[in-house]
Amino acid sequence: MAAEPSVTRAGALAFRIARHHLLERVADAETAAVVGLQDTPPGSAGVALAARAAVAPDALERLVLVPSVRGAPLAVAPRDLAVFTAGLAPPDERAARALIAPRPGRSRPSARSRRSTA
Repeated sequence: MAAEPSVTRAGALAFRIARHHLLERVADAETAAVVGLQDTPPGSAGVALAARAAVAPDALERLVLVPSVRGAPLAVAPRDLAVFTAGLAPPDERAARALIAPRPGRSRPSARSRRSTA
């Protein structure tokens, strides 16, 4: 029987710091965003990118903002969109309607009332 792996607190933290590119800055935004750069509050993804990559601020424009599974927006590389969004799609139309339906006690304005207030 194989021995159980031993993970220390220091080892786990070292792994996370390295994987999040906080130990050594990388050369491009796409690599820096491999774990997703949270953009809450708005604009903080730029700060996260600056901490991880030796790039100009406009490099953030090469990333795409997507909602995370917890709802916070993440800046990710376009090549990684499937990784970050596959679990967000509702499995069927019923589930999709549940996501966009008005909440109990809240009514959605009708098209007529939206036009009259515009």
